[in-house]
Amino acid sequence: MTLQVVKALEYVQIDPMRVLECNHHLALGSRVPGYTPGVLDDLLYVRRRLVEVIARNRYVVPSRTTGCSARGCRNRAQKPAAENRVLGSPEAMMSRVLRRIEAEGAMSSLDFDEAETVSGWWDPDGENRTRAARTGNR
Repeated sequence: MTLQVVKALEYVQIDPMRVLECNHHLALGSRVPGYTPGVLDDLLYVRRRLVEVIARNRYVVPSRTTGCSARGCRNRAQKPAAENRVLGSPEAMMSRVLRRIEAEGAMSSLDFDEAETVSGWWDPDGENRTRAARTGNR
């Protein structure tokens, strides 16, 4: 039934933040009787009837619809490399971030004045708007 719900909705946005539970599990759990996260994992990673795609956000879509995502990836790949500053080796910046955390304790990425911005797969328009200090978990 989970597969049918994703097909009917056309996509389910993935939200990795877990307050009560991740948003995609809440969306499916409210619509599919007896739903558990293992059902989605089985459809994604074992039976491969669903696939995760990036289209500004992360989504779960039926496998047959991935052509749209592939076209978007090709378009981004054809942009000249000079248009984007893609995160390379962040070791120096991450060392500064870690030293501050060790000295001051837990901090938010908003606490860092690192002005360097980057772009990546999460910015389909190629704009460098993500502060590099926020990409350490990628």
